[in-house]
Amino acid sequence: MPFMHESSEALTYIDPPPTSTSLAQIDALIAAELASTDTNTLHPSIPTLTSPSFTSLQSQHERLAAGETLSSSRPAGTGIDTSLFDLLDIPDEFEEPAQPLSTEEESQELSSRKTAFLNQTTDYTLRAAPLHTYLLTRQTTLSLLSTPPFGKNPWLVANHALEAQVKATEAAVSEMKRETEEVERRRRELQEEARPELEELEGAWRRGVRRGVEVEVAAEGVRGEILGMRRRGAV
Repeated sequence: MPFMHESSEALTYIDPPPTSTSLAQIDALIAAELASTDTNTLHPSIPTLTSPSFTSLQSQHERLAAGETLSSSRPAGTGIDTSLFDLLDIPDEFEEPAQPLSTEEESQELSSRKTAFLNQTTDYTLRAAPLHTYLLTRQTTLSLLSTPPFGKNPWLVANHALEAQVKATEAAVSEMKRETEEVERRRRELQEEARPELEELEGAWRRGVRRGVEVEVAAEGVRGEILGMRRRGAV
């Protein structure tokens, strides 16, 4: 059950829009009534927002939002980087020298070659996982095209059924839109028809309030005169 209920009593087609001064006064009154906890503390019915734990996926979204790509050869904003599914060049096997190295320069060169080989192997391993999944899924999908009941004809029948559902949904949306427009038109007509009566009632209410105030003022004047006469009589 919602803890807040929206209620609108404004006649949108008759009432004039509020002025900026009126809106400022309303905002000031609301701010004066609100406690500090009302804007800083969540309502008990609102669940606490949990922090996401999919940091890798979030980083990918941030990368796409920033217009960056994993491959420098692809333009930004083109979606999935298909180079992840390209065939890989398997790195050659690293061979240790048969004889121990005699100089320090040869040792440093061997260490650099080994580091480069490890980096290449790591990159190959990371790219091999999505490539294997992609190729396996593609092989399964292609094999289903020739396997009953997942062949071409059932696929076309399913597409035809989905197309019929889409058309029915579009027709329902169009009908709902037409009904909404009809309700709005009827609402406008009713408010326009009631405008003279509402204006007359508002004018009568204003005149009644003004006369009531005038009567109260006159009564206070008479009361003051009576008190004055009593004071003069007492003297």
